[in-house]
Amino acid sequence: MKSIQCQHCTAVLQAKSKEDMLNQMYSHYMKEHESIITSVDEAGKKAWMEKFEVDWSAAEAKENN
Repeated sequence: MKSIQCQHCTAVLQAKSKEDMLNQMYSHYMKEHESIITSVDEAGKKAWMEKFEVDWSAAEAKENN
């Protein structure tokens, strides 16, 4: 399980796969940061995704106890 902090608040989400993390992030953003999702341009989406890829790669997988 990997943990990543939201790029716009202190929320930390956990997931086993990158796809699950993206789904959780999308749900979180739609609930907490909808204006970011609805107002961002393609360059902003690309920048967010590039940071997400770096964060996902850097996150250490930890076992759930």
